[in-house]
Amino acid sequence: MNDFQYVRVETLAEASELLAADPDGTRLIAGGTDVIVFMMDQRLRPRMLVDAKRIAGLDHLTANGELALGPFCRMRELERRP
Repeated sequence: MNDFQYVRVETLAEASELLAADPDGTRLIAGGTDVIVFMMDQRLRPRMLVDAKRIAGLDHLTANGELALGPFCRMRELERRP
């Protein structure tokens, strides 16, 4: 596995800035399981991993006639909602 920088962000602006600075060498993660497997197999060699898990509001679930899920909405939340 290659050396890489790990950055935890809390806003979309922070994530966007880091991704824009090095789009080819930066990967956005929310758990990172797949990314780590690819890195261990040398199929992916990012210079930076940006952990977006703490960005507020991306875990939303709304149901107003239509179901809308944020990218970090957990399946457990779907189970709990009628």
